Amino acid sequence: MSYFSCWKYPVVVMCLLLFLLSGATGLQAAEEQSVGQATGQEVEQQDAEQAAKNDDTPDPQLPPPFDYTLDPRTYGLDVDLYFGFPAQITGSWTQLYARLGAGWQREGYHRFSDGSLFITDDLETAQTANHRRLETGGRIGIFQGIGWNEQYQAPLFSAFALIGTSYDRHLQQSDYSPLIFATNYPDKAESLTTMLLTGVVYDTVVRQDRSLTGDYHEISVEYGPAWLGNRILGRAEFLRLHARSVLHRPLLTEGLYLVNGSYLDLLWGGWQADTMVPTNQRASIGGLQQRSGLGGTIRGFGAGRFDADIKAANAMDMRYQFPRLSPLHTDIGLIAYWDLGYYRRLRDAPPDAEHTAGWVSSNGFGLSATLNRSWTFVIYTHFPWFGPTAYEDQGMVPLALDFGFHQ
Repeated sequence: MSYFSCWKYPVVVMCLLLFLLSGATGLQAAEEQSVGQATGQEVEQQDAEQAAKNDDTPDPQLPPPFDYTLDPRTYGLDVDLYFGFPAQITGSWTQLYARLGAGWQREGYHRFSDGSLFITDDLETAQTANHRRLETGGRIGIFQGIGWNEQYQAPLFSAFALIGTSYDRHLQQSDYSPLIFATNYPDKAESLTTMLLTGVVYDTVVRQDRSLTGDYHEISVEYGPAWLGNRILGRAEFLRLHARSVLHRPLLTEGLYLVNGSYLDLLWGGWQADTMVPTNQRASIGGLQQRSGLGGTIRGFGAGRFDADIKAANAMDMRYQFPRLSPLHTDIGLIAYWDLGYYRRLRDAPPDAEHTAGWVSSNGFGLSATLNRSWTFVIYTHFPWFGPTAYEDQGMVPLALDFGFHQ
């Protein structure tokens, strides 16, 4: 047997063994490497998850779970409650909303018994336009954010849909009979009004150290059909279209800024013979934050005057905020204003009545004090320029007090 023939089988067997051994070792190493890579990825993933858990930075698109605002009246208070949660569909957030409020306040009805605009130069007669009103009610609904504003970390727009109801009772005076009780309106004594409110808001207003900046724009529709319980007390049936635009602009120096508010309010209603546009809707300007009508929005004129179906107003303020007083946490400011308004179509006025349409204007100045950036008190002096006036509107109004709460 040759040398090769003696050793060829053991060599082949050894080569096969070495090959199998090396293959097994390589396979084991590959498996270990794969397991190691998988283990490393899992560790990295676990580390990332743990870091996310330890990160207290909130998602900028998550709404506050709970928020509120307070809106005081002369004798009363409105409380707005917001409950928020994210909305994946719109990339923004959703807020459930509720408002509860009650108040006892002075109210004006500025019409003669025939429906013409109330004008008098006599003080005692002028007082008959005013009465006391007890009101309570609330709203519930939803605010839905649309889009996302990265600069303000808030929804770009907010659409809302609300249902609200209010109970109103007009009170007789002990020393005179208010003008509203001389009417034949079904809501002259008391009313229960339910309405639907929907619209869109764009809000970028932010408070800086000594001023406000940003814009607020709103378009809304308010509908109070007779079938929505509005025949229980009163006979309400109305449709209101409302638009407002409020601009805040800083000016030449710190603390000096301009506020310009424009308002448009259009009313329709009383389509059925036994229904009417409620007196409270006629004497107000609507929207999410309902305010006094043309009289009142045009400062220096009695609240609720010029209760026409068409109301337009522009209120322009020049404001200066002094540096904050510490430790009293009080902000003192100066206000100079000019207001201009227009009204048309005084519902229920006689065909030959005067002043069924016209312009009104006033200017003035005031001193404001804000405590802890919350409670704001304003003392005004008004100078009515033109417009149909009652005794209380003529000449200078030396002192008028207004206040509010800003959360």
